[in-house]
Amino acid sequence: MEFEVRLVPETYVKPLAERLVNDAADAMLFRDLGRLLLEQIREIGEQIGDLDAMVRKRAQASEEAQRLTAIPGIGRPSARSGRSSLTTART
Repeated sequence: MEFEVRLVPETYVKPLAERLVNDAADAMLFRDLGRLLLEQIREIGEQIGDLDAMVRKRAQASEEAQRLTAIPGIGRPSARSGRSSLTTART
């Protein structure tokens, strides 16, 4: 399964920002949409946490997984590896 992230072109952002300043109804709509998106992000975060806990539980019960997690770079992630996986491109 592949995922694609598309950024909104700046040509769309500026007109939307102007509408937010000039139209209270649009501002309320965008605020409500923002709340909806934040709620979805929170729910997905919880689901990821649940799945992570399930994987960890299975790994604890697996001799093969325990051997793999003892290998540096494969086992418990270091602060350095976690930071590099969370970097995002800025445009």
